[in-house]
Amino acid sequence: MKNYLKITTVVAMLCLISCDKEDAIKAEQEDLFNLKVGRNWVYKNYTRDSLQNLKFSNSFDSVVLTDKFTFENKEFFKSERFYKNLNVGSWERRGVNYIYVNFKGHLISFVKDPRENNDQNEYTIHPGTDKDFTYEEEFIVGEKSYGTVVCKLENNQNINVEGKDYLSYPYIWRLQPNEKVKKELVSEYHYAEGIGMVKEVLAALSGDATWERHLVSYKD
Repeated sequence: MKNYLKITTVVAMLCLISCDKEDAIKAEQEDLFNLKVGRNWVYKNYTRDSLQNLKFSNSFDSVVLTDKFTFENKEFFKSERFYKNLNVGSWERRGVNYIYVNFKGHLISFVKDPRENNDQNEYTIHPGTDKDFTYEEEFIVGEKSYGTVVCKLENNQNINVEGKDYLSYPYIWRLQPNEKVKKELVSEYHYAEGIGMVKEVLAALSGDATWERHLVSYKD
């Protein structure tokens, strides 16, 4: 009986240590993603041609966290996206998703409210500081496959965005060359601690063009 009690006590202690470690990791990553109801990030939209010339597309994107709720012991935020073309002059709502930070410290997204649809795939927006995380999948557009994309966190980078310097945690997608993709295509998602996403680069499937979003402001 004494041995049983000792084993039970050790197991309980290990569980507590594990939970404390997971909570610490989650708290650290939440600081990176900067999640809070009312938070608003505004991005300037660009295109970059094959000669690396950057051109403002005369439009802005805005991401706003408009609500927070707890579901199945997960703290979700409702993230709404808006778009503004300067020729039109008004913001248009473009979509919504639901995000939370899991026990590994990864920023996870659902396309629908999990309270209404709890049978949907999770999507990793960013793995936080977890360099052990790697995601691979077949990249399909329409009904065509363009090969395998490999996604992982790479080494920190010092980047300049709209005249401001940031230490980035870059989550990089690399689409491997094949018979349809003649060279490696790279998309980038740069997050800075205490701010959130500061830069996004999306590669075109053909040619050398990219679409970019640069952070210009954020506020509570």
